[in-house]
Amino acid sequence: MTGFDLEEFPRTVEWIRQKAAKEGRLLYNPSDDDLRPIVEKEPGVKTTKYGNLVAVSEPMSRAAAFTQNSVDYPSVRQSTSCWPSAKARWPPRG
Repeated sequence: MTGFDLEEFPRTVEWIRQKAAKEGRLLYNPSDDDLRPIVEKEPGVKTTKYGNLVAVSEPMSRAAAFTQNSVDYPSVRQSTSCWPSAKARWPPRG
């Protein structure tokens, strides 16, 4: 097994950050006025009637493969059928 220098990663990140800053490719805490023209160039971005920018996106994560909903997976609907019996066991309010 080859060794891995744990200090190499932060040094590499800092080198990339400095290089991008020197080349003018790094925006640090940009204003809304600086961001708007960049975001408007992105595909699928639209301006609302109120002047806000909006884009439709499909959320993805590493957990997405393990997430199910009752629309796409009927078996989830069946597993929620325990709700009435669980609710019946709750103490009454008041």
